[in-house]
Amino acid sequence: MKSFQFLSVQLLVNVVLVASTPLLDRSSLVDKVFSTKFSSIAGAVFVQTNGLNGNYILSANIESSGTLSLSRAVYTGGSGSHGIDTPTFGGDPLFSQGSLAISSARNILAVVNAGSDTVSAFRINPFDPSDITPLGKPVATTGQFPTSLAFSGDGSQLCVLTSGKSNGINCYTVYEWGLVPQANSWRSIGLNITTPPSGPTNTIGHIKFTDDGHHLIAAVKAAPAGYLAIWDVAWDGTLSKGFTKVYPAAGGAVPFAVNGIPGKSSVIVADPSIGADVIDLSNIQTASNNSLNSNLIVPGQGAICWISYSKQIGNFYLVDANKAVVTEVHVDDHLRPSIVQQYSLGTKSALDADVATIRGQDFLYVLDSSTPGIKSLTLRGASKATLTQSVNFGAPAQNVGLTVDPFYITGLVTYVRNS
Repeated sequence: MKSFQFLSVQLLVNVVLVASTPLLDRSSLVDKVFSTKFSSIAGAVFVQTNGLNGNYILSANIESSGTLSLSRAVYTGGSGSHGIDTPTFGGDPLFSQGSLAISSARNILAVVNAGSDTVSAFRINPFDPSDITPLGKPVATTGQFPTSLAFSGDGSQLCVLTSGKSNGINCYTVYEWGLVPQANSWRSIGLNITTPPSGPTNTIGHIKFTDDGHHLIAAVKAAPAGYLAIWDVAWDGTLSKGFTKVYPAAGGAVPFAVNGIPGKSSVIVADPSIGADVIDLSNIQTASNNSLNSNLIVPGQGAICWISYSKQIGNFYLVDANKAVVTEVHVDDHLRPSIVQQYSLGTKSALDADVATIRGQDFLYVLDSSTPGIKSLTLRGASKATLTQSVNFGAPAQNVGLTVDPFYITGLVTYVRNS
């Protein structure tokens, strides 16, 4: 397994990287972790380089203050890819959210390899979360151009979404030694797509289990009208043979990414055609026509595609790729969405994002695809997010011989230690 190790000398300003030393005595390394890092490391942030000649997971430690420090780069055993942008080649290579996924219940990280049509899984060291080791070998996806992953609530099942010529969902059972494909789990969506796909429209962007685990949702950006494809999930994890199409309210057209609304049988959907859609799924069969469904028009938005939720604040955070702006949104008890505040990231473009709760404080980490790097926002309350840190991957990685192309890097997910 190819790997590099990052040693942060000074956060943000001077980051020095050195090659890892495979002959280092493991016991002394463990002692060092416990004596200097154990109390201060609260979690990790992971992104993928998605490189054509080798896909790497880049990791950064989350300190107890929420601050990031670069840590490691680990080879996934596969390669990345880039969809065909229309009209120009841009920095959203997979047209998706969730190309990396975490099971906190099992301390497992999974990542898609879009260029080799595989999924790789890694064991997360709960004491030093940026330290990951392969969980078996990469496994085939059945479909082509994998873009998004979702773990079941207990981490026993992992499903992958593919958005190439052969597009659909395939699922695996998660064992201690790796991922095992579930028999007869392939479910085709059947869009007319090439490999790699032309996008971002007419591609499939995100999969997610509902909070109760009874359904699996795929965000289908079909032209001219996108929809949510929803499968029933049986007690043993088996997906229904067919799926139900659920359309957003009039005005919504490009469902890109999905997030459940806590306490409600509903979802909020990032939709780059307008901003966001809210859909009541309390009755899947009639959901398309539910009077509670609504849209949120975000004035001046360029391409709102990614969404994350803060448990501490109770609001959602939508990321605009073209404007590099985060829009904070509240959804009330009647499923009416409203804009709370907007925040500029001070960069050219942004992608995937995730919220981590560190010692009762929420932090929003956003992938800066133009630098490339990560922007950190401290969420101090509703309408009170503050940009507090910028971490650059490009130059530090180059110092150890790893090229990180801003047009290929994608995906971001966080892991928080149980303390």
